[in-house]
Amino acid sequence: MGEIDLASGLLIGMGVLVILTRSPLLFAPRRTIHAYMAMVSTDSRIRTMGVIMGVAALSLLMSGFGDSGTARWPTWILWTVLSVGLSMTVFSAFWRTYVQARFRWFDEKLSDGMLRWAGVLAVSIGVFLVYLGLYVV
Repeated sequence: MGEIDLASGLLIGMGVLVILTRSPLLFAPRRTIHAYMAMVSTDSRIRTMGVIMGVAALSLLMSGFGDSGTARWPTWILWTVLSVGLSMTVFSAFWRTYVQARFRWFDEKLSDGMLRWAGVLAVSIGVFLVYLGLYVV
């Protein structure tokens, strides 16, 4: 398999993060939605998430991915993450109301079975990202 480059490490890290954060939907969908709602309950938590996203994206952008064609897509994704993180820091009240409204809709309108299927889909995407990072990129 050889040495893992930065793009592979990024894909593996994103896949593991998706798997770890979405797998609770498989076992306790309502409690997971309520935990997500509690995570975004205050403006300071939204700002903290925005700062973490921005710092992580900026540090990865500064490390460089090279000039190849496959190095362009992580750069655009990271610029998007940096922009969202900055907007979460500046417009935290908007993001809090927006995200809470989405989670409230999930809680009220979707059944446990639908939330579990969303968890299965999300974990499958995470496994696919890990696969891409290990064997394709």
